[in-house]
Amino acid sequence: MNDSRLLGFASVTLVIAFLLSWRLYSIQVIQHDELLYQAQRRQFGEELLPSGRGMIYDRSMTVLAYSKPYTAFYVSVKQANKTSEKIIKSFAKVTGKSPEHYRGFFSTRESRIILEKTTGDIALQLKAINYDGLSYQEEPQRIYPYNTLAAHILGYTDKKSFCGMDGIEKECDTILKGAAGKRTILRDPMGNMIASLEDEAVQANPGDNVILTIDKNIQETLEEELGKTVTEFDAKSGCGIIMNPQNGEIIAIANVRTYNPNSYGSYPDSIRRNLCISDMYEPGSTFKGITLTSLIEKNLVRESEVIPVNGGVYKLPGITITDSHGANELSVEDVFAHSSNIGMAKLSTRISKDELYKYIRAFGFGSQTQVELPAEANGGLDIPGKWDRVQNYTIAYGYGVLVTPLQMVSAYSAMINGGTLYQPHIIKKIVTPSGDLVKDNIPVAIRRVISRETSDRMKKLCVRVIEQGTGELAKINGVEVGGKTGTARILVNKVYSNKEYNASFIGFFPASKPKYIGIILVKSPRSNIFGGSVAAPAFKRVALKIIAGDSELKGLLKSNKGDSKIAETPQVFRQVSPVSTNPIQPAPVKLAANMKIDPLTMPDLTELSIRDAVFIAKKLNLQYRISGYGKVLSQSIDAGRRIRKGEVCFIKGISQSDMGRF
Repeated sequence: MNDSRLLGFASVTLVIAFLLSWRLYSIQVIQHDELLYQAQRRQFGEELLPSGRGMIYDRSMTVLAYSKPYTAFYVSVKQANKTSEKIIKSFAKVTGKSPEHYRGFFSTRESRIILEKTTGDIALQLKAINYDGLSYQEEPQRIYPYNTLAAHILGYTDKKSFCGMDGIEKECDTILKGAAGKRTILRDPMGNMIASLEDEAVQANPGDNVILTIDKNIQETLEEELGKTVTEFDAKSGCGIIMNPQNGEIIAIANVRTYNPNSYGSYPDSIRRNLCISDMYEPGSTFKGITLTSLIEKNLVRESEVIPVNGGVYKLPGITITDSHGANELSVEDVFAHSSNIGMAKLSTRISKDELYKYIRAFGFGSQTQVELPAEANGGLDIPGKWDRVQNYTIAYGYGVLVTPLQMVSAYSAMINGGTLYQPHIIKKIVTPSGDLVKDNIPVAIRRVISRETSDRMKKLCVRVIEQGTGELAKINGVEVGGKTGTARILVNKVYSNKEYNASFIGFFPASKPKYIGIILVKSPRSNIFGGSVAAPAFKRVALKIIAGDSELKGLLKSNKGDSKIAETPQVFRQVSPVSTNPIQPAPVKLAANMKIDPLTMPDLTELSIRDAVFIAKKLNLQYRISGYGKVLSQSIDAGRRIRKGEVCFIKGISQSDMGRF
C-alpha cells in the first residue's frame, strides 16, 4: 500500500472516529437529559386511580345511586399481533365464554379494544394472564338499582369520563366524584405494565354522599299513578310534584314519559327533559288562586259579596270571556269554587296592574326557584307596561303568563302555609363516606308574601273548591283537602287550540295545617280534557296512599264507602273558552234552587248545569252516572216518571265532539 492510500485510509478512519466520538459525546453529554427523559417516559407512566363516586340516598337512606367497581381489560391490537390467540383462549377458559366471542373483538379497525369488563373472582383470574398487548384498568360503573325510578331527579353519568351529565349527578358532580389519585407504573419495551411504584402513589379521596329530601315510596306512588293517568287519557305527557309546603322540601318529582339512567343513551333528549322545571305552560284556572289572594291581601274583596257573571258570556272590546254555567251572579267564594273566568276578570279590575304584578312576582313567578337541579326555566311574565287589552283580563285567570309546575306548587305553598315563600330544595344533607355531616340544608325562607289571615281565608276557599266546586273528585273521606283545578287551552301556531289542553290540579292536605301539597299536570289528554276529571282523581289516589303510609295521618282515614260514586263523577264546572271570538250563546237555563222536587218523581234535568243536576240527584238519593260537561242534554229516566228503588239515571252533558255545536 503506497503512502497516499495509507494516508487516505488513516484520514477516513480519523473522521469516522471523530464522528463516533462526537455522537457519543452528544448522546452522553449534550442530549443526556432529553434522552433520559424520553427513556423514562417510555419506561415509566402515570396512571390515574379512580376516587370512588359518592352515593345518592333518599330521605330514609335508601340507596338510589351507587358505583360498582369493575375491571376493564384492554388489548392493544398491534402489540398483541402474535399473542392474540393465546389471550382469546385464556379469557375463554376463565369466563366460560366461547373463543369466537372474543375473536370477534379483534376484527375491528380500532387500535385498542376492550375485551372484558368484570369484577370479583373472575377479574382476579384475568389479571393473572400476562401477554404482550394486554392491560387492565379499574373502571367503576354507576348503578341505578331502581332503574327508571326518580330518573329525572338523579340524572346520569357519562360512561367514559364518569362525570355527571344531568340531574343531581350533574348538580352535585364535584361533591360526588371526589379527587382522583395517581401512581407511577413501570413498563417493558412492549409497553406492558410490569410493576407499580406504590410508595410514590397519591391515594384517591372518595366523593361525599348526597341525601335527598325525596321519599322513595311516595316517588313510586306518584310515578305509578301519573303513568296510569297518562295511559288512561291517552295524553302526550304528564308530570307531578309532591312537596312539604311548610319548608319547601320536595318529596317527589315525576315525569311521564320517563327513561332508565342505566341506559340513558337509548332515549331521546325530549324524554330525558324534566318537565316539572324546564317546561313552561299557561296555567289557566289554577292561577286564579294567586289573583284572588292578592285581592284579599289588599282588602279589595269579601268572600260573601255577589258578583254579576252575565249568564256565562261577557263581551268586551277585543275579547269575549265565557263560563260553562248560565248563572247571572255568583258570590266571590263561588266564583273561585266554580272557576268563573268572568267573575275573576271583573274582580281583577279592582287592583292596579302594577299591584297585581308585584304580588305575582312576590309569589316567585318570572324567575327561577333556584332548586338544586339543572336546566330550570324562568317562566314568562311581561311587565305591566307590556300587557295588552286582552292580558289585562286574562292574566287574572291564567292566560298571558308562563309558569313551571314547580313555580306553581311553590306559590301555592306560600298561599296556604301562613304566607311565607320558601325556596324549594331537594338536597337534605351532604355526608362523608363514613357518615360525618358535611352540610345540612336548612329551609330557606325567601320572603313573606301575604298575612296569615289571608292565608287562612284562602285555605277555606280552596276547601270549598273540593267540597262544592270543580275539585269534587279530589275529596277524601275523613281528611279535609283543599285545592284548585285548571283546564287551559294550549297555543298551537299562536292560536288557542280546540283540541289541545293542559289539565291540572293543585291540592293540599290536611287543610287545617297542610303537610303535603302537590300538583298534577297532564298535557293533551284525549278522552277527557278537564283538570277536575283528569288530574284531580290522580291527586286523590296519590294522596290516599301517602296518608295510608303516614303514621300521623293514617288514623284520619274513614271508610271510603261512597267514594266509588265520587270517583265516577266528572268535573261539573269548567271554563269553556279562555278567549273566544265566537262565544257560546246559552239558552235560558233553569235554576235548581227554583225547582220543586218530589222525592218519588223524576224531575226534568235538561238545560240545567251538570253541577245542579248532580246536586238534585244527591238530594233525591238517586244513583247516577255522568258523561260530558256543561249543561244537561238528556237523561235516561224520563221527567215525571216514578223513580224505582236502585235505579240508575244516566245524565249526558256536552261531549267533546259537540264542541263545534255548542
